[in-house]
Parts: sequence; structure tokens; C-alpha cells
Amino acid sequence: MMDFQTRLYELDEINSCLYDIGFTKLSVYSSYEKVIAENNQTEKFLYECSF
Repeated sequence: MMDFQTRLYELDEINSCLYDIGFTKLSVYSSYEKVIAENNQTEKFLYECSF
């Protein structure tokens, strides 16, 4: 079994794109339990976006 990670974005890197398309509020979590992402050491970033 292979164990690897792919990282497309770093924390906050995509925020400007989301604001540009019209979102006004962003929350970035590191888990489905809504733990706030604090650095790039997390395995995933989950974005909650609203207008």
C-alpha cells in the first residue's frame, strides 16, 4: 500500500480566488468537526464559504 499526500494549495492561498468570485465570509477547517486550520501541517482544508 502506498501512503502519500498531494497538496494543491497552502493555507490561505485560495482565499483571494474565493473572495474574487463573490464569497464574503470564509472559514477554513482541518476536519469535519470544524477544527480551525492553523497551519499547513493538516492533511486537508475544508472551506465553508458564504455570501
